[in-house]
Amino acid sequence: MLPQFQPLFGDEAIAQHASAGYFAQFGIDDRIMRVALLEELSRGADFADVFVQHKTIRSLVLQDGILNRGSIDVTLGVGVRAVKEDRSGYGYSETLSLNAIREAAAAVASIAAGVSRPIPHSFRIAHDIPQRYPISRSWADVKIDDLSRLLSKLNAEVFAADNRIKKVKLDFERSSQSS
Repeated sequence: MLPQFQPLFGDEAIAQHASAGYFAQFGIDDRIMRVALLEELSRGADFADVFVQHKTIRSLVLQDGILNRGSIDVTLGVGVRAVKEDRSGYGYSETLSLNAIREAAAAVASIAAGVSRPIPHSFRIAHDIPQRYPISRSWADVKIDDLSRLLSKLNAEVFAADNRIKKVKLDFERSSQSS
């Protein structure tokens, strides 16, 4: 059964939902995070973390004056990392079940030998991350027709710049990520 989630539009919406427990809509909650951390620290790691990622990449390709390709790629998964002195292990699961995340965490923990460490009684998710690069208009808000016209205009300008140019290929890719 696939998790139900609400559609998001624009980077602002993603940031807003991230601060309100964005990943809960995919079934990732404090309990899963705690289990993953406990597993990572169970074999003596000095440090452990859990990284949840939802990334969408949209791309368009204009070649020979024709918009001939478009794609959307979605990545959703959980990364786990354990560090012991100068060794580190990293694992990733695209399956968001508790068992899959626990297995990834156990594999990562195997790099750490020694006495197990207690899991912290609490942890916090930072919600006060500064916006370092404010934007006036998100690429997510640009309609496909507007983007197609922009690529066509660029194509024409490149050919107009030098009559020796015989072939132009323009690739546009936009990526948005919540983690």
